[in-house]
Amino acid sequence: MKKLFLICCLFLVANHAFSQLTYQLSYPDSSKKLLYIKIIFKRPSADPFRFIMPRFIPGNYEGKNYERYISGLDAVATDSSVVTLREDLNGPRWYSNRKNKKPVAFIRYIVDIDRMEKEEPTSTDASVIRPGYAGLLNYSIFGFIQGYETEPLTFKVSTFSDWPIFSTLLPQAVPEMGNCQVNCSSYYQLADGQTLMGPMLRVKQYKGLVPVFIADYSEGAPDYLDDIGWEAVTSLSILNGYFKTVPFANYTVVKQHVKPQPGREEDVNAMEHLNSCTLPSDLRDIHSTPMDSAQRFTEIFGILHHMGHAYIPLRCYGDAYKPYVMEFPAFIKTIWFNEGFIWFLCGDAMKDKNWIGFYQSDMQYEPLELKNLGLFELSRLASLQYGDDFRIGVAIASRGANMASEINTYLQDKTGGQKSMKDVFKYLYQWAQTEKRPFTVEEFPSLLNQATGVDVSAIYEKWQLPLTDAVFAGDKK
Repeated sequence: MKKLFLICCLFLVANHAFSQLTYQLSYPDSSKKLLYIKIIFKRPSADPFRFIMPRFIPGNYEGKNYERYISGLDAVATDSSVVTLREDLNGPRWYSNRKNKKPVAFIRYIVDIDRMEKEEPTSTDASVIRPGYAGLLNYSIFGFIQGYETEPLTFKVSTFSDWPIFSTLLPQAVPEMGNCQVNCSSYYQLADGQTLMGPMLRVKQYKGLVPVFIADYSEGAPDYLDDIGWEAVTSLSILNGYFKTVPFANYTVVKQHVKPQPGREEDVNAMEHLNSCTLPSDLRDIHSTPMDSAQRFTEIFGILHHMGHAYIPLRCYGDAYKPYVMEFPAFIKTIWFNEGFIWFLCGDAMKDKNWIGFYQSDMQYEPLELKNLGLFELSRLASLQYGDDFRIGVAIASRGANMASEINTYLQDKTGGQKSMKDVFKYLYQWAQTEKRPFTVEEFPSLLNQATGVDVSAIYEKWQLPLTDAVFAGDKK
């Protein structure tokens, strides 16, 4: 054990030594909802560079414009002179396109969280600051320097000396106070994390297959954390039963209850990350007293679903989807896989007829304009409007779930119950870990067949068609 601890320490030291950048986050004034960011070069650079804010967030399926909340962006040279950065009016970029007379030591800017929360259409996509609390989505506040995206970096946070700081990148049951440092393998890892701080934050660790953390903030009554902890630990066991592996060293559920901004309604969507999920809501979703076992099991779906996304699509995905932030949104043909297959898995694992019946019956409510679209066309539409018009999100997810359900029934019938979608999930996930690449839409049908040795091509091909096609019309008679 001592040897293992020493190896881990040496790895962290080595990673820090090779860090090319240091990201500094400062929140020094609780009377203002402003964050101060510095990106420091390990070796000051005189070369031209570009600073970029991401516009594509995994699981969001629409373009974001976080650059609108930035002000005071400039660079500072080694002699303390200011290097003005020019803004590209055609995109979220700032750049210095000439050789700088003095090497640049760091970039700095300010993020207006108050404006972000007021202007972002959903709370899922906004960081928040409240008295005694800051809940920050790293991808909403940190941009990247082009060419440094995959380089190791050091992340430092500073705030009031009596404020605890919790990072989902390196979770601790007893958070550091006032200052915190995390070494990241790349900007992409940094952007995937959440940074929470303040005396109103509550953190509790639970024993699961890996350590599970609940990080909770409520602007109203406090949540009863042990129920959330049970849901997270149980979700982890369910997913391990399907995939026969746990892909993360720890997992954090971020639960956040805030009052909506005046004139806005709170949304009920959540967001997945590689080793955490963000579950924002208003004050109606608070459970301040213990739930009975039946209610607790009903409530598990949200955590199970988003923890499931740590497998699919964050570690097993296809087509143009990427499991990290990007500058441009992508047209994706496989959102039915990303969302629908996990939707099926959750309903199947829970043996909950309400959830199973929901996705099996939901297609009848699709608008005719959506029913006329084939699966790939609908998915590409969802690439940009999945959450903006959730009829599109529900449509693509329910079709994927229905496809998975029909394949599951067919497999069980053909094999006398020996094979099911559990075998498909396990095979697809293991294939992705071995191949280390996304599957193509052309090869996906053969992967389905290889998973169990049963040909399900006819079912797959049927689900590519519009719902108004004669095949589905016949099914409904």
